[in-house]
Amino acid sequence: MTVDWTTTTDWVQAVGSIAAVWAAFAIFSRQNREHIAREKDAAEAKITAVRAVLSRSYEAVRRAHSKMTRNANTTFALGNVSATEEDLDECIDLLCSVPLFDLPSTELVTRVMDARYWLITARRRTEKVRQSLEKGASMDKDLYKVPLEHLSNAADF
Repeated sequence: MTVDWTTTTDWVQAVGSIAAVWAAFAIFSRQNREHIAREKDAAEAKITAVRAVLSRSYEAVRRAHSKMTRNANTTFALGNVSATEEDLDECIDLLCSVPLFDLPSTELVTRVMDARYWLITARRRTEKVRQSLEKGASMDKDLYKVPLEHLSNAADF
């Protein structure tokens, strides 16, 4: 019995080609899974960061609302207004530095945009508090109520 080497080499080449295709597919699949895992981790990190910024913003307005509604004898003092302004300005800066186009969902973009609006609204109302204190006029105790409600909704996810 003689061996036909041309047929044998054809079979070896065919098996090698199939093995190479299978190996390429296996490598591609592994790289794809790793890429998807990295993207998922990055998206979760962005969500966690945005959640922290929204929570911080909510807390800043909650503190301002608390100062306004404590009791009739103790309200904002000018020092409290300055601290509140600084607190709100810091939160506005944080929210404005959130890269909206990199966020993983449109819902999150909407929450950040809403929070920006209501935080800026709260900051403007703090200016009204300062003006009222400087004039010795009375203040609306519910100045921060609506921004607080909206920021509560934005931070609650």
